Amino acid sequence: MGRDQSDDLVDFSIELLQTQTVALSACTTLVSIEPRLPMETRNRVMKATLGFFALPTEPSNIVESLITNLIILLGAILLTSGEDGRSRAEQLLHILRQLDPYVSASAEHQRRRGCVAVHEVLVKFRNLCSGGFGASGSYPTLSLKHIDQGGPRGSSSLPSAFVLPNRDSLSLGERIMAYLPRCADTDDEVRKVAIQIIALFFNISLSLPKQKTSANDIDLESSYGALSSLEDIVSIIRRASVDQIEVFHRVVSSVCILLSKDELVVLLHSCTLAACDKVKQSADGSIQAIIVFIIRRGKDLREADVLRTTQSLLSSAIALTDKHSRQEVLNAISCLAENTNHIVVFDEVLFVAGRDICTKDITRIRGGWAIQDVFYVFSQHKVLATLFLEYILSILHKEPVATNDSEKGEINSESSADDCILQATMFALNAFLRGGGKVGKQAVEQSYPSVLSALILKLGGLHGLAELGRNELLRSLLIAFQSFCDCVGDVEMGKILARDGERTEKEKWIDLVQEVACSSSVKRPNEVLPTCVILSKSLDRNQRAEREAAAAALSEFIRHSEKEPALLEQMVEELCQHVTDDSPTVRSLCLRGLVQIPESHILNYIQQVLGVILALLEDATESVQLTAVQCLLTVLNVSEQDAVDPILISLLVRLRNLQISMNTKMRSNAFAAYGALSAYGAGSQHHAFLEQIHATLPRLILHLHDNDLSVRLACRVCSRCFVFPY
Repeated sequence: MGRDQSDDLVDFSIELLQTQTVALSACTTLVSIEPRLPMETRNRVMKATLGFFALPTEPSNIVESLITNLIILLGAILLTSGEDGRSRAEQLLHILRQLDPYVSASAEHQRRRGCVAVHEVLVKFRNLCSGGFGASGSYPTLSLKHIDQGGPRGSSSLPSAFVLPNRDSLSLGERIMAYLPRCADTDDEVRKVAIQIIALFFNISLSLPKQKTSANDIDLESSYGALSSLEDIVSIIRRASVDQIEVFHRVVSSVCILLSKDELVVLLHSCTLAACDKVKQSADGSIQAIIVFIIRRGKDLREADVLRTTQSLLSSAIALTDKHSRQEVLNAISCLAENTNHIVVFDEVLFVAGRDICTKDITRIRGGWAIQDVFYVFSQHKVLATLFLEYILSILHKEPVATNDSEKGEINSESSADDCILQATMFALNAFLRGGGKVGKQAVEQSYPSVLSALILKLGGLHGLAELGRNELLRSLLIAFQSFCDCVGDVEMGKILARDGERTEKEKWIDLVQEVACSSSVKRPNEVLPTCVILSKSLDRNQRAEREAAAAALSEFIRHSEKEPALLEQMVEELCQHVTDDSPTVRSLCLRGLVQIPESHILNYIQQVLGVILALLEDATESVQLTAVQCLLTVLNVSEQDAVDPILISLLVRLRNLQISMNTKMRSNAFAAYGALSAYGAGSQHHAFLEQIHATLPRLILHLHDNDLSVRLACRVCSRCFVFPY
């Protein structure tokens, strides 16, 4: 008889349409008489006939008659669907969901038919609720405003809670979201009917019992006031032409009051289809309504609700290719972050970004990558910019979990999921730095120390992965680091990164970090103090490469801290504490930092520095010993007799042990330092010093003929130091 929705509705003759109109009347009769058709059969009838809503408008008189008969049939199916409220509420929802494709169709005449059908079916359901569910299926036509809950009902003496469906069975949140876009439709008739549908839904819902668990979150006085406002709007639009935008705003305001917390949550979860409505004006209106709901009722949303709403809005943004409509959805996401738990929103955005980066070619997505637009919106938002930047930095600062038994040993690289999140984080930071405009730049300027220290630490950590051949994360970080340089106007730092950024040898990237620190110190001396405070705390991190990066930066920053004596004291204390780190690189860098204390302050710390050097001359790692000898030569240029005298003999003994090293640098520096110490031999340790000299002379004479030129030269200088004073 009819056609399914997927069939082509073409080539209808007038005779066929007339026959089908009569057939629909016959179906209505079959559905209405006893014995009633089984539910499965009724649903098959409905499925077979709904396709008529897609008929063309001509010939108008016959088609309109056919559509009228179809709506009557839907009403009959509802009336004969069951004996209690719950079953009829379920049938109502089934019918309404079957009508949704026509309510949201791109063709105006289909939307009009769909909305009229929804309204008529709802009127029948309201009348059922008003008069009770009788065994005969008949219904009175009482106005809802004059319901007498204690009056006689057709189903004998069953209590109303049993006879009536409860409010939750109407799925108000889902249904209101389905019809709200039509309240902003381009077609005047569709708008009017849609507003009546929403008013009718709430008219019915306020007469129905609600579950005890959620009954307390509805303010009846406010709800009836909002319903009265809705009914006033319905009366106005029936009589006169009014401002469409004002009417829509009044509808949204009333709906915002009338929805319970649970219904609001469902509505927001169901927003994707509305935001992507086929009618652009309706889609934009829906998004504006969502923003109003979030602003006014955001405090009612729990974390799980915020998460699911974020997912729905992101799905909308991804599905939309129209720039204006997508921007409106992005504004809604920003509004959600601003008015609810922003961390939950940021987490979900970053998760989706990581998933896309690892599974898609984001450069070839039609309409552009929506998540990048989300990053831009956050970075340009006056409230969210700082919050989002802090969030990004917290992810960069987050440490991977160590998997071995050593508390501060090497750790395994992040899992692939963590890598995706890290990639997304660096992409977000790059987008923030590139697309934040004045607001984003101001946030970066205010957080300069935090951003720089996070980039330095992650630079060290990712160079560790790059040494294993995994360069993709390092490249992403370097792109973000370059964007940071451009954002803060540090051209020199950008050149340093461009020149040496991808060199993965440890010595090279350590030098890179020190050059970056030097450039920052020169360009922004006022930021040295807060940056050093952050990096000093990072010396306690679990990841070895990040501790090495922190030590490398601090060893350079300390040279520029002469105007901050309190900071200098703190840095010296931190560096002294970490010369026992299990990383030889950290131990060496801490010592190098100590010997670079500004000359105006070095004498205040000379004994501490000499004590560290003395300890590291016996380090188990030769490279650390070599650093200690070299640093000793540097420190002796400014050391006084009183500072050296107590440890003079201990220094000489340790240097003698290093003079027999197979490392030529070690031998040459050990002899050079031995000679430099001769300047301190005239003090209280004079006799012990002479004994050390006498014990060393045979070795000194031997190495005057060393195979290495640098050792021979060092021995000659050392011998002159011995001969002339003594």
